Amino acid sequence: MKKYLAFLSISALLLTSACSATVGDDGAVDGTGTDDATVGADTTTDAGSTDAGSTDAGSVTAGYKSVVIWDKYTEPDCKATTGPGPDIDMVAVWRGNDLLGVGKPGTCTYKAGTTVACPDNQHAAATDVAAACGPFGDLDFKSVSFGYLSLGGGSVEMAIGACTKGGTDIEACDGAGDVVEIKVGDSIDVYEVDQWYLGKAGGNTKAYITGACKCIPETYEVELRVTAGVDTGSLAVGQKTGTGTLDVK
Repeated sequence: MKKYLAFLSISALLLTSACSATVGDDGAVDGTGTDDATVGADTTTDAGSTDAGSTDAGSVTAGYKSVVIWDKYTEPDCKATTGPGPDIDMVAVWRGNDLLGVGKPGTCTYKAGTTVACPDNQHAAATDVAAACGPFGDLDFKSVSFGYLSLGGGSVEMAIGACTKGGTDIEACDGAGDVVEIKVGDSIDVYEVDQWYLGKAGGNTKAYITGACKCIPETYEVELRVTAGVDTGSLAVGQKTGTGTLDVK
C-alpha cells in the first residue's frame, strides 16, 4: 500500500515528405560538340516519403475523470452493523511513487442500492458522503458516528483532485486542486474501514477507529469513468476486500 510511503509519455513520430529539386545540364551535345546547355528542374516527388504508419495507435492512453466504488454486498442483513456494506474512508491515486491526488472534496455522489436497500444505514448522511472525499484521517475515533460512507448496497462516485498542499503525505493532501485524469499504469488505494484501522491510533488519533467499530472487511468493486455519471467507455479495475490497492490495467 502506498500509505507507507512518504512520497505517458506520448511518442511523437515525424511525418516527412521529400521533394527532389536538382538542376543540371541535360548532357546533350550538338554537331559542334558544344553542350547545348538546356536544363530542367527535376520536380519528381519521391514516392513513399510519407510514413503511413508513423502514428502509433497505442501511444496515447485515455484518461478517466472519476472513480466509482460499488458495494459487492457480503453481510447477511442490513442490521449486521450500523454501517452496512463497505465503509469508504478515502481514495487516493498514485503514479509510481507520486501521489496524484485524493477524492476531490464536493464531488462525492452517493447512490443507494436497488437490489439491496439498507434504510437503517447510519453512515450515509450528507456529512458521511462528503467525508468519503478529501484527505485521510477524518474519522471520529471516539464516537465512530461519522467520517466515512457505508455503501449499504449502493455506490459512490468521485473525481480525484490534485494536492494543493501536502505533497506525497497521504494524511495532508487536500485534493482541492484540478481534477486528475487517471490512466493505465496508475494505482488506486481504497481505504475501507477494516481491521487495519483497529488499534492504530499511535501518534495520530484522528486517523483511526478504536473500540466500538467491528471493522468487518467488506468487498467492493472499482470502476473508472471517462465522464462522471456515464457508463460509456468505462473501465472495470477489479474487486478488493478491505483496505487495498488496485492497479489500473
